[in-house]
Amino acid sequence: MVEDTFDIQGRGILVVPEVDLGARAQMELRVALRRPEGDVLQAVALAQIPLGGRSRPQHVLCFGTLSKQDIPLGTEVWLLGEVEST
Repeated sequence: MVEDTFDIQGRGILVVPEVDLGARAQMELRVALRRPEGDVLQAVALAQIPLGGRSRPQHVLCFGTLSKQDIPLGTEVWLLGEVEST
């Protein structure tokens, strides 16, 4: 569940908390955003492990095409799978 969002210039909207997606450093994911109002928005997120020394790396999810208004606090992020490369 989204607890906070950050608008990072040149990257998009980052959501908190971070998630554990294994050892891969970066991947594109299809997600469903179930917003508090009850509607669902389909989107693509870039999942990345930020630089830094952590014992358990966690991925941040970045939405390059959405705004903070699209992802209100309390939104559930459902992972639907990886974006297939063409």
